Amino acid sequence: MCVDGRVSFALDGGDAAISTMVYVPASGPLVVGKEALRLGFSDPFNVVTSVKRLLGLGWGDPAPRALDAGSSFALHQGPGGQVLIRIQKQELAPVQLAAAVLARLRKLAEARFDELDEAPEFISTADLAGVFDFDAAWLGRRLAELGCSPPASG
Repeated sequence: MCVDGRVSFALDGGDAAISTMVYVPASGPLVVGKEALRLGFSDPFNVVTSVKRLLGLGWGDPAPRALDAGSSFALHQGPGGQVLIRIQKQELAPVQLAAAVLARLRKLAEARFDELDEAPEFISTADLAGVFDFDAAWLGRRLAELGCSPPASG
C-alpha cells in the first residue's frame, strides 16, 4: 500500500514476506500464511504450495503434470479440462486457493492500516496479474503512478 507517499507492507506476524502456502484442513476454512506453514510441519500432506504456477493452465498443459509428480497433493482433470487439486477428500480449483491467499493479504492489510484517517491507495484487483507474474519494471511504474516512493533497500 501507499501510505503518506511511501510503500508500506501488510505484515504476517511481523514479517513483510507473506507465505502463499495454503493448509487444507479436514473441515473448516483454508489456512494461509504463517499458520499454514506451522500446520504443515506436523501435517505436510495437507499443504498446497506453488498454486500460482497452476493459475490459468488447463490439464493439457505439461506444467500441471510436472508439478503433480513432485507434490504431496494430487492433481487431476476437472470439467472443461481445468486443473483440480485433490486434497483432504476435497477438489479445489487453483483460483480458489489463490483467492484464499488474497483474502488473507487483504485481512492483514486492513488490520495494519485500519487506524488511518483516510483510505490509502491500494493496487487494484486488475493489477494483481502483475503481482502474480512479478515484473520489477511494472511495479516501479505502478508505484510512480501512485506517487509512492519504493521501500528502502536493506
